[in-house]
Amino acid sequence: MKTSADISLQEDFELHSFLNRLASGELRTPDLRSAMMIFRQRSGRESALVEWADSIAHQKRNRGVLFDAVANLWIEVFGVNAFFRSPGNRDEPPEQIPAIVFNKLVELVQSPAFGKGDAGVKFLYPEGCPAEEIVASLRYMYQQRRRSKKEDARPSDPFRLVSKEDVNPDDLHLMRYLSELLENSHWGSPPFHIDEIIDEIASILHHLVGCDPRDVGRHSDLLSLHFLCAFHLIEVDLKDLTTPDTRAHLSVDVTRSNHLSLNVALYQIEGRDWDQIELNHERRHPEATASHTYSRPFLVTDLLAKDYLDSDEFDEGDWVTLFGKAIAVSSNSARPTIVPAEGLPLPTYRYGLLRRSQQKSPRR
Repeated sequence: MKTSADISLQEDFELHSFLNRLASGELRTPDLRSAMMIFRQRSGRESALVEWADSIAHQKRNRGVLFDAVANLWIEVFGVNAFFRSPGNRDEPPEQIPAIVFNKLVELVQSPAFGKGDAGVKFLYPEGCPAEEIVASLRYMYQQRRRSKKEDARPSDPFRLVSKEDVNPDDLHLMRYLSELLENSHWGSPPFHIDEIIDEIASILHHLVGCDPRDVGRHSDLLSLHFLCAFHLIEVDLKDLTTPDTRAHLSVDVTRSNHLSLNVALYQIEGRDWDQIELNHERRHPEATASHTYSRPFLVTDLLAKDYLDSDEFDEGDWVTLFGKAIAVSSNSARPTIVPAEGLPLPTYRYGLLRRSQQKSPRR
């Protein structure tokens, strides 16, 4: 049987139970996971809520916005950083540039903000220069070579310097400047804010069972904490990018402004331990920047860690990571807090490798 909102009586019952537990403060993370599966079926396919619900349905994500963000982060760490750390690429224009770096150079020049208030660009081009001409110069200096007489270059092939003798010296200066500018630019997208998700949950509950969105909003802190727990330790499947020696996970963490967040981090096997890989520290607003250089915020909140994270897990001014720990929301104090989930049996086939990561702290 269906209700007026075209959901089954069972779904209607489960969603009302979800709302009752949310209002009473007795909500559990499994309740949210169950409700998310209903939202997944009833929400628009382009919604952010469905994207997150898919991550519950598929614990290893190999598609979507989260996968794209982690894939770009992996390319940044293992492709781009390796290029910029090569001493020969700093002093002179490099003989060749990885395709991902060259395409990012072109994207940088074509961005609307390029050159505005930039002293370096004004020094190179006192009278100004259209972005199209700069891109044309780049594409003349660096070209992809045919693989053979019968095979064209592939999009992933590197761009090679045609010849220093055939290039205008001013263009070589431009290349040095752009490389320095690119190295210090943001490679990742800014993090999402959980308010967008909470608003969408309130909207779909209003549509499905007729609840007042303000009833959800009044308990947004509790709902946000359970949302963080629900996506803690979600793994992003990197098998198409790398070897099993590298993994990527979401885990609850803290921003530089001391707000709770879901951060994405890369891990590499070192002996028998999984160590976090150090990342470039992006210069964003403190609420959108990690409190350390071993992860990057993917979802941020307005919840201060000192208020909503167990005091044993958080020290003011110090970074925290809960990777390798199961967590839960406790309502035993004046306000709900995230605490380690003590005594939970963790199946060895799923979390055995994660336990090994607790043997030593990530390298700093």
